[in-house]
Amino acid sequence: MRVLALRLLAAMCLVAALPLACIKYPWMPATVMETVASYREPYPDGSASYLADRRRLFVEWHLATGLYVLGTASLVGLWSIATQRTSRRLQVAFWVLAGVTGIGVAGFERPKIGSDMANAYATMAMWLPLAIAGISIVGLVVTMRLRSYETPPHEALERHE
Repeated sequence: MRVLALRLLAAMCLVAALPLACIKYPWMPATVMETVASYREPYPDGSASYLADRRRLFVEWHLATGLYVLGTASLVGLWSIATQRTSRRLQVAFWVLAGVTGIGVAGFERPKIGSDMANAYATMAMWLPLAIAGISIVGLVVTMRLRSYETPPHEALERHE
């Protein structure tokens, strides 16, 4: 029963991630190219405000690239939990990764949202990742409380062969 609950929790996280993934993933190649290009560009001379803005963009590009990597790994991990293709240790790691990524995405998007927390973008960019983090905590607790006789089905099949 708990194994089914894990699958449902992972599926809920995947469905919750879908709107933001549809908005953000098309921008991933441009973000990666900007990050790579930032290493090749010479460090320009300029005013203090120009250099501060450049440093801010440099950090923002790197954070965005890191969140793309973590988000992709989280989606793969949640998919493997939903399809029951992973061990309990990997499930724990994937739940933690999904929770940390959800909090990271919400924190990254918070300055862009401003004070209007009720619009559609705020819902997709901040509230859904926080919901994923909450669901991940529940999934982590359920995974940790699995009894030894409640092994994921792929492990049970391997033991009987």
